[in-house]
Amino acid sequence: MVRLMIKRVQCLQPGCSKTIFKDEIYCLSHHHQGDALQTAACSFLEHENLVQNLNFSGLVIKDFDFFGKVFVNCDFSQASFTNCTWKNCQFAFVFFDDAVFEKGHFDHCKIIESVFGCAHLVQFKIAESDVIQCNFNGATGNNIHFYSNDLMYNRFIATEFSETLFEDCNLKGVYFSKADALIYSFQYSNAEDAFFI
Repeated sequence: MVRLMIKRVQCLQPGCSKTIFKDEIYCLSHHHQGDALQTAACSFLEHENLVQNLNFSGLVIKDFDFFGKVFVNCDFSQASFTNCTWKNCQFAFVFFDDAVFEKGHFDHCKIIESVFGCAHLVQFKIAESDVIQCNFNGATGNNIHFYSNDLMYNRFIATEFSETLFEDCNLKGVYFSKADALIYSFQYSNAEDAFFI
């Protein structure tokens, strides 16, 4: 199976390090029709159940319900999600690096080989989901609850989470920083099968 990779192109605005939005030449912040593109993207996400090979970098979404959606090979880097819920969703090869997740949750989702590197999570819950071979390296946040998840082979290196609970989770092959063993709560989870490096 051949997988097409998202092409990340830098915004043409001088000094901007963000990536372009969809097929445009500027990021959402610098595009002269940024608000219209934002609205069109939200409408697209609302009506499409299969979303693949698209770049939504910098998208800002509030109070959105992503029920039953499938995301394949998409880029949501630097996006912001406030009070959004993902239930019964599937993700494969999705980039959420540098994204912000505030007051929302993933519930009964399947998330495979996706990137949450340097993301920021606040009052966020991931529950009863399969989150396999994902990267949370460098992520920050507080009041995060991982509940009854399969987190096999994830990476949490150099994360800065506070008030974080891994409750009843499979942690086989998960990598944490050494200090995480003292900071995070691993209630009913198999922390002995994780690596603290």
